[in-house]
Amino acid sequence: MSWGLPDLAAFLTGLGVHVVDSGEEDELLAGFSGDTPDLPRPTLLRLVSARGQDERMLLVDVTYPFTAPVVDDARLAGALLSPHLVLGHTEVDDDGSVHHRYAMVLDTAGELPAAVLTQVVAVLDYEQVHFGDYLEAVCVGGARLDLFAELIVRGEESGIT
Repeated sequence: MSWGLPDLAAFLTGLGVHVVDSGEEDELLAGFSGDTPDLPRPTLLRLVSARGQDERMLLVDVTYPFTAPVVDDARLAGALLSPHLVLGHTEVDDDGSVHHRYAMVLDTAGELPAAVLTQVVAVLDYEQVHFGDYLEAVCVGGARLDLFAELIVRGEESGIT
């Protein structure tokens, strides 16, 4: 089946992800897990053409519910954190907004890769909550940047979730 945004929306809904039309072409808004079940984190999913019509790129952008008052410190923290991520990376925009972003190329002429997308959604959902706590600690002043890398390693070794 060739597929598009409605198929992606139906697929994500089937996984239990709340999805709404953003009002923009080739864009969906979803709610990934947040700090409480009532506060999902806004997630933008966008399908864009890649290499002509045979492929599309799925862009996922989770916006964290906190901002970085010191953008350079948050960017450094994101760079220190990103190697610990299985999928995606951390970005901090100039306005201090903090994001977990991931991109994936999909073959639009083939089947919707349900097994792969299921795992991608699960990993991204987990990572943005789990590792977002580390970033938030730096952004709100609860963790010193010079000790950030050690905080991550110790937290991961001790199984902090």
